[in-house]
Amino acid sequence: VPLQNLKQTTLELLQQKFPKLLTNTELEGNLLYQGAFTVFVPIDSAFQNLTYDDRQRLHPWTYHAPSLLHYHVVTGRYNYTTFKKQEEVPTLYYGEKKLRINKYPSGVATVNCARIMVPNQMASNGIVHIIDR
Repeated sequence: VPLQNLKQTTLELLQQKFPKLLTNTELEGNLLYQGAFTVFVPIDSAFQNLTYDDRQRLHPWTYHAPSLLHYHVVTGRYNYTTFKKQEEVPTLYYGEKKLRINKYPSGVATVNCARIMVPNQMASNGIVHIIDR
């Protein structure tokens, strides 16, 4: 089966909120046509627990302004099997905000304390990991 782009892969994993928030943004174009990227997609129910400030940060004030979604995307392919303890990777959120990845001896992996529930969903231009918050 041919691989889909990152946005379509996320939709195929039955996660609707993240791809919907990408609509008509610069990040949507990146995830459709560029790469490689690794995307840490929160499950749909995680969006119900956002603070007011975080909800505002989801919607950039201009087309090129980063949104909170940029904080969930890193450049390159980061495979679950190669995660290391205390690994830090820069995000697309101004390139300054980093995600901390931890992999424990039990095999559980987290990114900024969010558990990776569905790892290594391959896309034509990267990898999607579904996280619990």
